[in-house]
Amino acid sequence: MKPGRMLPDFCLMIPMKEPKFASGPLFEGVGRVVTIDGEAQEKATNDLFEKLKVLEEEMKEFFPGGSPTPSINGENMGLLDILRCTLFGPYKIHEEVLGIKMIDPERNPLLSSWLIALTEQPVMKEINPPHEKLLALVHFIRQNALQSSVA
Repeated sequence: MKPGRMLPDFCLMIPMKEPKFASGPLFEGVGRVVTIDGEAQEKATNDLFEKLKVLEEEMKEFFPGGSPTPSINGENMGLLDILRCTLFGPYKIHEEVLGIKMIDPERNPLLSSWLIALTEQPVMKEINPPHEKLLALVHFIRQNALQSSVA
């Protein structure tokens, strides 16, 4: 990271190099998977998996050693770390509610190791809501969305 910069260079390059990795499309993709059901959910899940696959490939350019984990600690987290943790940090909740493994260590090894390293940081543990509350929130959002689509 260059002096005076708040973010490492790769954090700045990902959105500029490939706009589809801005958080919007990924947030939208996860939201669609959580709020729909049936064939539409299957299609949305496959679309999300494709986006994650491309994100994984792009991450390889920025982590040539194969793992981002040695470079992550509570003092050097960047905006991209925080955004991705906000989006994918509750991946275990999504698995529990949906029965879909969104982040798979075999399919997404860099993203998976990055998320594990991030979620293990004391600052992230401190600010993340309790598992039960987040689980209840995702269930609530999903049930409301599914009921609204029926009505």
